[in-house]
Amino acid sequence: MKAIAHYIVDEKGKAKGVILGIRAYKKILQALEEAEDRRAIKAVSKGKSVPYSLIESRLKKDGLL
Repeated sequence: MKAIAHYIVDEKGKAKGVILGIRAYKKILQALEEAEDRRAIKAVSKGKSVPYSLIESRLKKDGLL
């Protein structure tokens, strides 16, 4: 898939933002989530776990629990 990006630039031509198609955006989000999952698995395998209470508070903060 070839993503088409439209850049938003300031008066000096410096890129300040980007507009992506929804498919490209969703694909990026999915890749980020997968990378985060891999980091979490790696941390746990090294014995660096996160307490459940911290996870629970984050989920509540994000409205997911």
